[in-house]
Order: sequence, then structure tokens, then C-alpha cells
Amino acid sequence: MKKTGLLVIFIGFAVCSVAGQTLSLSGVSPPTLVFASNTDLWIGGSFTLLYSGTAAITTVTDIYPVSTKNVRTKWNNMATGKSHVLATCEIYKTQATNSHYIVKAWGDEGSVTADNVYVTTFASGPGSVTFQYWVNIRDSKTPKTGLFQLPILVRTRAQAFAGTPTPPVTTLNLLLTMAINQNIVICITGPGGIYDPADSTETIDFGELSTPTPRKFRIFISSSFKYALNISSKNRGVMVHENASISDVVPYTLSIGGLDIPLSSTMSVIANDQPANSDGEPTPYDSVLTPIPEPNLSSGNYSDSLTITISAR
Repeated sequence: MKKTGLLVIFIGFAVCSVAGQTLSLSGVSPPTLVFASNTDLWIGGSFTLLYSGTAAITTVTDIYPVSTKNVRTKWNNMATGKSHVLATCEIYKTQATNSHYIVKAWGDEGSVTADNVYVTTFASGPGSVTFQYWVNIRDSKTPKTGLFQLPILVRTRAQAFAGTPTPPVTTLNLLLTMAINQNIVICITGPGGIYDPADSTETIDFGELSTPTPRKFRIFISSSFKYALNISSKNRGVMVHENASISDVVPYTLSIGGLDIPLSSTMSVIANDQPANSDGEPTPYDSVLTPIPEPNLSSGNYSDSLTITISAR
């Protein structure tokens, strides 16, 4: 299943007069963002500062994510009205995660330098300047399905970047909207492994089968919707010899999440009606495979393959 995201910034317009000198901000919508988990995506946009006065003036403009200021951000669920931590959302002057050029909220965040804001001087007469910005959204988890919004505020102050910031003389309200459709990620690791969406297969080597030697592994599921987890064995719960003419087999047992899983049928249900990962954290299922070798087995290699499938509920 695919998960797509839609990022929309609504156009706004605000005007303020400062001692007969008029400053105003206007914005345009960026292109559509397609968002998926475990990605690092960028979308560019711009806004324009217009000055219609005649005297020289210096301005400082910053961008203020209203919820939690350039950190792992809480987005508002439009259906429920509740806030959810979905993804890291940061705004930069350039398309690069260089902290030197991250846009910070002057007066609301610490360690703000001139590189973290937009400083411009109109030497004389009317004029305008257009500022570029880049929104970076990244997440290694699977956000919950829904439609979410994040308010952003652009603020311009009529002063140099020095001293205590004065109240903004003009502002622009922006609104990021992200739609997340159904999406699921499954990965398999060794015992004690960590979640990595790139790990979609795992080879379990039992070594010499003279004695039953359990082998552990871990399954991670990250889902934006309720799901059922199923598993099937190619050889119905036995490992067969690499030589098809040899009929010897090695039965084995499987437990997942503390449950014994029968493999003699076509498909076994591991978990049914599991909840979505509302906090974005994947669900781990610790698993154990244990061979049960028969005496006097023919020498050679024995194998089986397990297929794990996910279905929406």
C-alpha cells in the first residue's frame, strides 16, 4: 500500500504601517509533497516582503512553527482535533540540513544568529524582496493515517538584528497540510535487532543438526492502520533436503510473540486486529525457531522458507 502526503501552504496577506513606512508580507503555495515513512523529503516555497515607504529601513524576518518551534513537531488531526507527533519538520534557507542555515524563531529559541533569519535593508524608496525557504520532513517510522495540519507564522520586525526583538510589524500565516494514507512496513532482524525498514528478509542458519538448537529472530511491524499478521511455510513446517530425491525432512517449531504457531496448514494467523502504531513506534515480535532433527538423517543441507503477510482489518 502507498502513503502519500499533501503539503499545502495557504496564501495570506498582511500589511502594517510603521511611522508612515508600509511593510507587507505575501506568500505562495509550494508544490505538492508526496510523503512516505523512512524518507527525507524537501519542498520549496517562497514569500515576499514589500516595502512602500521612502526612508531607509532594515528588517528581520523569521519563521515560527507555532506548535513546538522547529523540533519533532505536533500536527493537528483535522478529524479529531487532537495533536500527534508525526514527523520532524524543519525549515531551512537552503535545501540542505545544515544547522547554520536553519530558520529559527528570534526571541523564542536560543542561539539564534543572523544566518537563522532573513535580514534585509531597503536603502531608499519602495522595493520588495522574495525569500526562498525549504521545508524538510523526515521520519523513520510510519505515521498514523489521517489528515493533519501544522500552522506556521512568518514574522517581520522593523529593526536591525541586534538587541531585544521588538514586536512584529507584519505577519503571514501559513498552514502545512499533510495527508497520510494507509501504509505498512515490515522488517525482520536477528535477535535483539533494531527496526530497519530495509531488512525484509532474514536467513536463519541452524548449523549442524545433531542437536536441537533454537534460533531467535525479531519481526517489526509499523502500520498506520489495523492489521492481521499471517505466516505460511513453503514445506508445511519441515525443512527438506537440497536433493529432491532424498525424502528425509527436519521438522521444526515456531513461536512468535510468545505464541506457538502451527505451520502444517496453508496459512497461520499470528495476530488479528492489531492496532495501528499511533505513536509511530513499530511493534516488535520476538520469535524462536527450534529444529527437531530425526536420528540417522542423510547428510546435506535442509531448508524451508517462511512468508509473512499483512492484511488490513
